[in-house]
Amino acid sequence: MPFAPISLDEMNKEVLAWDIYQMLAGGPLYDVKKVPVRFTSIDQYLDIFEPLLLEECRAQILRSMGESEPAPHHLKLLSIEQNEPFRLMRFQPPPPPEGGKPHFFETDIVLVSYEPLDMDAAAKRGDGEDEDEPSTGGDFHALGLVASGGGSEHLSIKLHLPSQRTARMPQAQFKRLSMLHRVMVPSSGHWYVQKLGNMIVCTTLSCAGYAMFNSLKSGFDTVLVDEAAQAVEVATQQNYEQSLFQRLQRGGQQVALLQTQYRMHPRISSFPRAAFYDGVLRDSPHLAEMPPQPWHEVRVLAPYLVLDVADGRSDGCARGPCRATEKQSSWLNDLEAQLALEIVRLLLARHSADLQPASIGIISPYNAQVRHIRRVLAEALGAETAAALEVNSVDGFQGREKSVILLSTVRSDFGRERGLGVGFVKDERRINVSMTRAKHSLLILGHAATLRQAPIWERLIDDAKERGCLLKATSPLSVWFETASKQRAKECGKPASSGGAKRAPPKVEAAAEGGRVEAEAPARSPSGRAAAAKSTRSPRRRRT
Repeated sequence: MPFAPISLDEMNKEVLAWDIYQMLAGGPLYDVKKVPVRFTSIDQYLDIFEPLLLEECRAQILRSMGESEPAPHHLKLLSIEQNEPFRLMRFQPPPPPEGGKPHFFETDIVLVSYEPLDMDAAAKRGDGEDEDEPSTGGDFHALGLVASGGGSEHLSIKLHLPSQRTARMPQAQFKRLSMLHRVMVPSSGHWYVQKLGNMIVCTTLSCAGYAMFNSLKSGFDTVLVDEAAQAVEVATQQNYEQSLFQRLQRGGQQVALLQTQYRMHPRISSFPRAAFYDGVLRDSPHLAEMPPQPWHEVRVLAPYLVLDVADGRSDGCARGPCRATEKQSSWLNDLEAQLALEIVRLLLARHSADLQPASIGIISPYNAQVRHIRRVLAEALGAETAAALEVNSVDGFQGREKSVILLSTVRSDFGRERGLGVGFVKDERRINVSMTRAKHSLLILGHAATLRQAPIWERLIDDAKERGCLLKATSPLSVWFETASKQRAKECGKPASSGGAKRAPPKVEAAAEGGRVEAEAPARSPSGRAAAAKSTRSPRRRRT
C-alpha cells in the first residue's frame, strides 16, 4: 500500500543528501564563521550555528565510524516510492539474535548499496521459505537519495551510528507507563507520544530535537542541561570547540561552582583536579578519613596506578599489540585486554568478600576493544561472571561510578616503523570522564611512549612517574603479573610540581542583565562533572 508523504525540514534534507565519499575525504563541507561571545540577533545566531550543527553532525558520523565495527546486513527490499527529492524505502530487517538487541534502529544512519556481499552465505541463513511475507519484527522505513530500479534486490546496509542511539519505546514499557500517566497515541501508530504535563522529562542532547517534542503546545518552564560542558562544538579555530557552558560564562552569566567532590579517592582526584578543574576541586573531608580498601595492599591494585604496557605482541597482529579491525574502523589491543583479565581475576580471587563483580568497570574509547575484552573475560571467567562485570565505552560510562575502574587506552605504536599517534584518545573531555568514574581504585593501561605524543597524556605520565604511580608491565605478561601481584603497595605520593601545576582559575564575570546560570562544574572543565543551566528568561523558540 502507498506511504503517506513524509515532511522533511531543510536540515534533514541537507543531511540525507550528503555524499559519504565526500565526507570521508575530510575538510569542512560548509563555510563556517567564528563564534562571537554575544549575538546581535537570532538570525545571526542561526546563520552561524546552522553550518556548525551540520559540521558537528558530520563529525559525529565519522567518529562513530572510527569507533564501531562495520555491521553489513543483507535485507529484503519490499518497495520504493518517491518522496520529494528522496525515495522512501521499505525493507524487511533480519531478525535480532535470540535475546539480543535489534541490528539497528530508526535513528541510525545507514549506507545503502545494491552491490551484493556474500549472497551465498546470506541465502543459507535465509529469512524463511515465504520471502514475500515480512518478518515478525515488522518493516522499517528509510529515506535516501538512491538510484532507481532494483526494487526486488537485496540491500547491503552499513551502520554508521551506534545502535544505542534510539528513542523507540517498547510496547510493553509503554503499556506500563500508560497505567501511571495519560498518553496520546498518534493515528499513524509509529510513535508513542507521552503527555508531558506534570512530568519530568529526561533526554540526551542528541534526542532533544526529536519529533515527539515538537508536539508540545508550549515549552518547558525550566530546562536543566546536565554535562553542558559535553556539548562540544566543532572547529577549534572558529571558537567552535567551546562548550555551551563556556559560552554562557564568557557571555557574562553568573556561575556557581560546586567545588567539593564526594566520589574519588584523593590519590585519584589529584591529577583531574590540576589538569581539568584549575585546582579548585576539593575532596570531601570524609574521603581522607576512609580506611584503605583491603586490595590496596597489593601494588598492582593501588588506588591510582598507570601501567605502561610497553612491549609484547598479540596473536594475529603483525605490527604489535595495537591493530585495526578488518575494516580499519576501530582499534583493539589484546595485551591490554589480557592485563585487564589478570587484574580482574586477582581482585575476584583474593577479595571476593569485599568486592563484587558488578563493582568493577572497564572503560575503553574503542568499541572493538570493548567487545574484545568482553570476549576475553567470558572465555576465562565464564559468561555469568563476565556479564556482571561492566565493560563499556567512555560514553557508556558517562555519569556512572564503580569501586574499581580499569581504563584501556588501546593505542600503541610498538613495532611500527611509522607511528599512527593516539587519535581521539587525546580528547581531554573523554580523559576526564574516564578518570573520574572510580571511587577506590583507578588503573590506567596504556603504551606510555605512544600516549606521550599528546600533551595531556605526557603531563599525566610525568605526574604518575614523579608520584611513584607508574609501573612498567613487560612480557611475558603472565610471568610479570605473577611477580607483580606479590609486591606490596608503595605509597603513591601527592603530585609533584610539574604534574600538579595549576592553571589560572577562569575569571567569572558579573551576571548579564536578566539571566543567571548555576552549574556544578568550573566553566573551563571539559566534563566529568555535571553542569546544570537554568535561565530565568522565557526562551524564544524558532524552528529551522
